Amino acid sequence: MPNPDRSIHLLFGPPKPTDAPGANWIQVIEGRDFLVALRLYGAELAFYDQSWKPDDIVRLG
Repeated sequence: MPNPDRSIHLLFGPPKPTDAPGANWIQVIEGRDFLVALRLYGAELAFYDQSWKPDDIVRLG
């Protein structure tokens, strides 16, 4: 579910946060590491000229 500024927050974790939309939550197995890979289809020029880069993943707790 997009934010008002059209960004999207994805949440990774074993339990789903109570205030998170189900579409933004990705379940992971507790105690195990995981790898995040980003694949873009039909990316715009900003991706290719590197004027746009995805934000880092941030731990929330």
